[in-house]
Amino acid sequence: MVLKYPEGQSIGQLIKEYQVSDNTIKEWLRKYQTDGIDSLRGNRTRTHYSLELKQTAIEKCLPGQGILRMICHKYNILNTYVLRRWLKKY
Repeated sequence: MVLKYPEGQSIGQLIKEYQVSDNTIKEWLRKYQTDGIDSLRGNRTRTHYSLELKQTAIEKCLPGQGILRMICHKYNILNTYVLRRWLKKY
């Protein structure tokens, strides 16, 4: 899928073809562009994050501090779902 985007297929076309949200496609593209095709393979081990990293990421989510997707990228958090779970606990 990520190889079709540079070939001229729009995100809208990919959404229809793969029946996923635009955020999912953007996340896949970001992972592919920053870490290559291996970053899209299934992760069989659970990623553990330090308490310090969780606290820092949560603080950055406070109003006006940053966008979830950008925070995930900056702190190498798997995806926005993980970050949103932390925010619910906060």
